[in-house]
Amino acid sequence: MAELIPVALLERLKEMEPVCLEHGGVPYCVIKVGAEVSAFVAICTHKKLAMFPPKLKKGLLVCPHHKVSFDPVTGEVVNDRGKTVNDLSPVNVEIVDGIVLLETRKRHRKLVSKSERRWVEKENRKLEKMREDNE
Repeated sequence: MAELIPVALLERLKEMEPVCLEHGGVPYCVIKVGAEVSAFVAICTHKKLAMFPPKLKKGLLVCPHHKVSFDPVTGEVVNDRGKTVNDLSPVNVEIVDGIVLLETRKRHRKLVSKSERRWVEKENRKLEKMREDNE
C-alpha cells in the first residue's frame, strides 16, 4: 500500500538540486528539472548501496561509491563505468496545492538491506541536525 509523504513546497525546490529524504530507512531523492519533478529510490544497483545523498555532477546524479552516473529525470544509467548496474527505481510524485508529495511503497524497503536502512537512518539524523543548525 502506498503512503504519500510531503517533501517540500514546489516553489522551494531548486532547479537541479536533489532533495534527499529517508522514510522507513529507505533513501529517496527528489529533483526538479525544468517543469518536471522526478523521484527515485536512491540505491545504486551495482552493490545495493545508498546514494545518500547522491552527488550532482555535470547535470547527472552520481553514485558516491562507484561514480556510476544516472539521468536525473529518468533514472537511466548514463555511464556505468564498466559496472553491472541497472536504472534507478522510479517513485511516483504528486503535487497537491503546491506541495510535492512522494509515494512511498513497502516494496521500496525490499531494495534496501537491513544494515543499509540502519545506516541511512543514522545519516538522515545527521542531515536533519545540520539543517536545524543552519536555520
